[in-house]
Amino acid sequence: MLKQCCKCLETKPLELFYRDKSRADGRTPRCANCPYKKIGHAHLVKPDKLCNRCKVRKDKSEFYAKDNHCKPCSKEKNKARKRNAGRDANAAKTHRRRAAQADLPAFTWGVTKDEIAELRADMPACVKCGSEEDLRLDHVVPVAEGGKSIFWNYQILCAPCNGSKGATYVDYRNGMYA
Repeated sequence: MLKQCCKCLETKPLELFYRDKSRADGRTPRCANCPYKKIGHAHLVKPDKLCNRCKVRKDKSEFYAKDNHCKPCSKEKNKARKRNAGRDANAAKTHRRRAAQADLPAFTWGVTKDEIAELRADMPACVKCGSEEDLRLDHVVPVAEGGKSIFWNYQILCAPCNGSKGATYVDYRNGMYA
């Protein structure tokens, strides 16, 4: 005996349909091999999935469970996360070393997120060159020279200006907080 699948509209043998005692013919309206299987009420499972990172539609087997990135993109994302974690750990290690050399507590974070937002509002660009890319908080009086992490000791510099300033006392704010 043959039956037509209500989703893929192919006519197939009755053995390819699941059993269902509530139906007159004793079989479900969808075939077992149909790629459009019902989940819940009206959601359909598609045989492929779109990767949110590389924007390529791939087979579901190329994704980890509950992940919206394909396996290669997930691995790349995790490598980047580990690289950044290492970079942050190195920055913290450097801060602790320089604070120890200046006989300061390891972390004297006295700046809240609101104060950082206020600094960013007062200085929307690098106070030395005016660049708006890769901005960083910089200590006016460096930690190595005994400077503390307090609101009045910060200025906004871009990465190149911050790197060229190094561990020297230079105030580019032009009396902004004097």
